[in-house]
Amino acid sequence: AKKQRAEEFAKEQGYIQRFKDEGAEVYSLTDDEIKAFQEAVQPVYDYQRNIVGDEMIEKWLATRP
Repeated sequence: AKKQRAEEFAKEQGYIQRFKDEGAEVYSLTDDEIKAFQEAVQPVYDYQRNIVGDEMIEKWLATRP
């Protein structure tokens, strides 16, 4: 899964560069913005834990970059 995620990340970076090359402005979230988003969605993770269980949520969270 980690190898696949790394390959997807590299592909995404290529797409982002292509957008930039075509003149698009690409905004990247700051670490603080990412942290704020993660905190904002924490209730969703908690709700889903009750449905799919801790193990599944932890596997999903492990795929985050």
